[in-house]
Amino acid sequence: MKLFILLAIIATQTFANDAEKIMKSLYHANRPTTAIYKAKMIIEGAGRNSEREFVTIGKTNNIDDAENLVKFQKPSKFRNVSLLTKNYPNKNSSQWIYLPALKKVRRLDSSSKSGRFVGSDIYYTDMENRHYSKDNHKLVGKKGNLAVIESTPKEKDIYSKMINTIDLEKMVIVKAQFFIDGKPEKTTVSSDFKKDAGVWFAQKSVVTSHVIDQKTTTIITKHIFNKRVKNNYFNHFRLGDELKENF
Repeated sequence: MKLFILLAIIATQTFANDAEKIMKSLYHANRPTTAIYKAKMIIEGAGRNSEREFVTIGKTNNIDDAENLVKFQKPSKFRNVSLLTKNYPNKNSSQWIYLPALKKVRRLDSSSKSGRFVGSDIYYTDMENRHYSKDNHKLVGKKGNLAVIESTPKEKDIYSKMINTIDLEKMVIVKAQFFIDGKPEKTTVSSDFKKDAGVWFAQKSVVTSHVIDQKTTTIITKHIFNKRVKNNYFNHFRLGDELKENF
């Protein structure tokens, strides 16, 4: 009996170590110096569909220090709505949003991170680059090149649990399930993967809400990797500036 318990403990620790290694590799994979995407967002639900077009500009200073700007271009009611996210090595991310109607930049506090970005199923917290060390990871399934890992935050967070299905060859998440207070909140399925400059990325992702009748589809229409970008894109004091470059 004692031997059985000991073997069970060793197996649990091994699976935890495997999961940690996979999540660490995932965190470090597919990181160009800069990444620019043009994309279309389609929101469907409650008998109504709406579309937005935006540009996202990301810069990796080092693995733990990354910045990302999202700036909407269409339709006119969302033009220049902007979100800036800064990730730091040893502290929580910071986010600022610019709303043209108010002509004001506002820093988001922790209570706002569960808000729906421009009415979509993407929450502000989803735009952050969450470090793998903030969660406990458990390998709950593995088949072929796919691994299923359950992650729970070490400290209280918006999501109580996340279950990711990871393609171990591409080192990308193909399916992500999010839970709040133990209940399913939403599921993201990514597809149409493409590789460029050694970087794998999904050209399509669909986020389906489990709490309202809505889903959000994001389609990448153009990408540019490792292009030099201006530092003022990541200055929250300049967040209201129009995007002058035609990417």
